[in-house]
Amino acid sequence: MKKVFGLLMFFVCMGVASAKIASTNFEPTRSEEEFDVMYYKFPSFEIYDVPDENQQEVGVNQAFKATFNGCEGEIRYSLFKETGKNTDFSISSYAYTIALNIAGEPSCVKGQNAFSESDVANNFNGTSGLSYFIMNPQSRFAGGYLFASVECFYKKGQGLCVRTTLFNEPEFFGIKDGQFDTKSDWAKYYKSFKFMEKDKAGKYIKRAVK
Repeated sequence: MKKVFGLLMFFVCMGVASAKIASTNFEPTRSEEEFDVMYYKFPSFEIYDVPDENQQEVGVNQAFKATFNGCEGEIRYSLFKETGKNTDFSISSYAYTIALNIAGEPSCVKGQNAFSESDVANNFNGTSGLSYFIMNPQSRFAGGYLFASVECFYKKGQGLCVRTTLFNEPEFFGIKDGQFDTKSDWAKYYKSFKFMEKDKAGKYIKRAVK
């Protein structure tokens, strides 16, 4: 893991009556010891340092350039540690704010979906997750790309791992003739990270990949 570069983002007030209800207990990671995530580097992945100017809205801890189905794109990870107790509402509010920062304009966010908690647990060793699909993003973060998929995976007691996939051709994301191809490279390499845990001795707990 790498340190976050510069100022990452601020939480936007969602207009609720009680500030206490709307408050979130997350903050960007600032050192490698704050958050344990294992990234999987597949054959088509190339480690990539995202320029500082493309991290104005959201910082990046780890990034890869990748080639899926003959198309090029990027996969970026941003980590936000949990600093206190959060509700489902505060988690989704914070995740949506991140997606808005990546979109640049609210109208660019075309959809939100919730992951099955069992899928998040089995695939990423997490607790829950939300995803957002963005078209024609206007942020510096997504500069040069037509599409972005923002997946916010939460693990209770650790925080959020945000995986952003940036691409120009639908085929990169496994979309062919308007349908998702379950045999695409994106589907094949979907389980590209995992939340890690340590035992009382400080050693990583090894879990079988399902």
